[in-house]
Amino acid sequence: MPRSLKIFMAGEGKHRAAIVVNNNHLDTILIKQLSDEDNVVIEIIYSELKIIIASLYFDITRHRQRPAED
Repeated sequence: MPRSLKIFMAGEGKHRAAIVVNNNHLDTILIKQLSDEDNVVIEIIYSELKIIIASLYFDITRHRQRPAED
């Protein structure tokens, strides 16, 4: 892979989610509070525009709980 790519991953175990940014004109930051081996969330800033990007891996063998309803 070219050195110009920014690769975002989080956590200590097997990484199953990642985000690759191929533009050096974008300011990017990993949001560590929302990221782990299966979820990667970054903020991209370009000029006055801010956007949140997420990459999520859902393990088919693991049951996910629904959020509690109010």
